[in-house]
Amino acid sequence: VPNLRLDRNELGRSILALLARGRLDFRQISQALFPEGWARAYGVSVERWEEYRRAGVSVVNPYIEVLDMLISEGRILERVDLRPEGGVPDTPRFSYTLA
Repeated sequence: VPNLRLDRNELGRSILALLARGRLDFRQISQALFPEGWARAYGVSVERWEEYRRAGVSVVNPYIEVLDMLISEGRILERVDLRPEGGVPDTPRFSYTLA
């Protein structure tokens, strides 16, 4: 398992830049960060980051921590959107905007 160190401020800046375009949901932000944003946040090359992801390195917990940090700092707002998904009419999904 690689010993990765997340630069939370770098990831936060990347998230804020994405949200400057408008409201995005949890998955859209994560996908937009791949691979360049995640590689920058972990201080590795894009190629190395892609290798880590293929090997199963997960970023969900640190990603949620940075979103929570930005919310607590008052920089972004979180909302629960209900949408049809998988045959369920009101599936809750988190979305974010700049504050």
